[in-house]
Amino acid sequence: MQVIEDQVIKFSKDNAPCYTAQPGEVLLFKTQDCFAGRIPSEDVTMKDLNFSYGFTNPAAGPVYVEGAEPGDVLVVDIYDIVVADQASSPPTTTAGRCSRPRTIAARSSPSRAAWPTSTA
Repeated sequence: MQVIEDQVIKFSKDNAPCYTAQPGEVLLFKTQDCFAGRIPSEDVTMKDLNFSYGFTNPAAGPVYVEGAEPGDVLVVDIYDIVVADQASSPPTTTAGRCSRPRTIAARSSPSRAAWPTSTA
């Protein structure tokens, strides 16, 4: 199983793929929290970060799927989500975990999502 740990900060069609996957291949994406791991304990606060949006919300990838063409729809099965033992979230009513109720539930079968590929 290929492990994807490369991170991007900005979603862009110009981001080069970090891996080329074959259709049906199983991948493991390792991501970071929204602060890119810069708050390792409760002793570190936003004040300590010299906060900017230049490092926030990293995403693993991107991955190119062999044979995918603009206009194709890609189906993705999510088999498992494992969360870290620790997390941080802005303490506001407009962002993060405080903004609305959320539920994370274990699934006995994969969750499925489909996204059209970009035509741009």
